Amino acid sequence: MASDQDASYRRVLDGVLADIRTGRYPPGGRLPSGSALGEQYRVDRSAAARAVFLLRWIGLVTGPAGGIARVAAEPHRSAALRLVDEADRLREAQDAG
Repeated sequence: MASDQDASYRRVLDGVLADIRTGRYPPGGRLPSGSALGEQYRVDRSAAARAVFLLRWIGLVTGPAGGIARVAAEPHRSAALRLVDEADRLREAQDAG
């Protein structure tokens, strides 16, 4: 079972991913600050920071930690979204397992 902390960062992560997919945050577009994301998703700043860290880790977001986070330019954006899709499929298969 997921902890409250896991659910908090996943809510931010899933929301930002959806916003990237719909173009709310286009390639090169700036993400809101960690504080703003925390307020938007009603989570603490550390949960928002964890979500942005993971987006940086997979290459979907660029910029220094603690600095301005921007959506990666193409083709990195598309490649990172494919990676996220594959991870989701694997998680669903494991859960169904």
